[in-house]
Amino acid sequence: MIHSSIDRLNSQAWEARLNDQALSLDLSRRALEQATRQDYPLGQGYAWRNIGFYHYQTAQYAEAAHWLRRGLELARKHDDAPLERDCLNFLSAVLAQQGEVGAALGYIEQALRINQALGDQRGVAACLDNMGYLHQRLGQDAQAVKLRQEALGISRSIGNMAREAHILVNLAANYSRLGQHAQALEAARGGLELARVHRLAQLQPLALHSLGEALGAGGEHLEALVVLQQALEQAERLGARQVLAQGWLSLGVIHLHLHQPGKALEVLGKALSEAGRLELGEVQVQLHRRLCEAHKLLGQFEKALYHHECFYALERSLRDQQALQRLSILSVQRELEKARSEAELTHLKNVRLAEALEALERADREKGVLLQELERQVTQDPLTGAYNRRYLETVLAQEFAKARAAERLLPVAILDVDDFKRINDGFSHQTGDRVLQTLTQIVKASARTGDILARYGGEEFVLVLPRASFEQAMLVCDRVRAAVQQYPWEVVHPGLRVTVSLGLAADTTLPSHEKLLDAADRKLYRAKRSGKNRLVT
Repeated sequence: MIHSSIDRLNSQAWEARLNDQALSLDLSRRALEQATRQDYPLGQGYAWRNIGFYHYQTAQYAEAAHWLRRGLELARKHDDAPLERDCLNFLSAVLAQQGEVGAALGYIEQALRINQALGDQRGVAACLDNMGYLHQRLGQDAQAVKLRQEALGISRSIGNMAREAHILVNLAANYSRLGQHAQALEAARGGLELARVHRLAQLQPLALHSLGEALGAGGEHLEALVVLQQALEQAERLGARQVLAQGWLSLGVIHLHLHQPGKALEVLGKALSEAGRLELGEVQVQLHRRLCEAHKLLGQFEKALYHHECFYALERSLRDQQALQRLSILSVQRELEKARSEAELTHLKNVRLAEALEALERADREKGVLLQELERQVTQDPLTGAYNRRYLETVLAQEFAKARAAERLLPVAILDVDDFKRINDGFSHQTGDRVLQTLTQIVKASARTGDILARYGGEEFVLVLPRASFEQAMLVCDRVRAAVQQYPWEVVHPGLRVTVSLGLAADTTLPSHEKLLDAADRKLYRAKRSGKNRLVT
């Protein structure tokens, strides 16, 4: 009973988390203060969980992860399964928002197993709903629907109407993306009605947004406008920034359907600013596509072309990220399978089962080697070990977008081996390959930690220097040039001499990262024409 007041504060904070965020945070902080003063670890842990959830709701993901990880560590130390389950669940949601979908799936699977062991059907339904969200992030809406329908059945069977409302709103979004508009309307209306009946304030703008999207997809544009305006008003009042970004996007799409490109541009511009601040990559892709349409309708073809290029670059980047995320998911699943196998095999006491363990470990090693090889093929040039051109396109688009948003330079250098054809013809192609391999090691040793080296094609390489000033980038490039010139190339082949020319550009006011590369390439051309073995900026 000594800690009952702390437990009561944490419980009240948890109950208020969806309807009154400010009250929930205040109660949690009071609970944390008292628990710290009275040295009550679990009181601290549940307060950290509550505070972490608040930061997740308000899109402060780094803060959320900090508090939730503290709660998770304490829960495991004190063997408190419900607290461990909650922290795993919300950490999964935070990681998903930060793009780490593979790690997020690993956390949610652990939370699901804890709920199943506890016999907590509410928790099982919540985990299945969240797993549906992660599959949705990977573009697997059909799998998301399957998981959420299972969660919906559990929620209805136990009378958990608040969870039912959340799942219906989520299902509406999945149905819309699958083109199942009748099902989307039914789910959105059901979720909105439950959210209003149970006064789920944070859910109502999201439910209205899903309903507006479904109405618009079904051709009921004027009704969709009214509903989406209601969603935006509620989201603005509640500070639901992510719903605002998505709502403005949906509103812009409706205006385009109604041939109102001027009104579309107004709301799409707001959405792009908000989506950039929240780093909503998928929303930004859709926004650039719709902004391109709006400018075309207005005859503003230069601006339309700019947004088309942004759309193309971001879409390609997201596709590559999803491919890498799927590899990450394979890795997480492999680790989970390995952990389960190890736990089971500790109980085996005869030779036959010991042989089975050896076979499982061998298969696991082979799977790990295969996974590493897949990751290497996705990102690396097989000859030099530098990153390949495909990876360069992805990372350069991301770094260009970051630098542009922060209004800073992004130094990018293209370097080319001087007279490389002479080396191949005069010393052999095998010697040429060794030159490229050695050059890669020289550049890596001369560059800064965090700089990105990729083979661009043939004897050309690209060096990206994130967060470097132009002066720092010049120093690095000249250090590379001098190191190549001074290297004892005789160890590769007697009589061999190698130099490189470099072109450096950093202007992020250019329309795209491709234009930045073109600028560096023009500088390289000038270096070649003016005598080689030099840097032109």
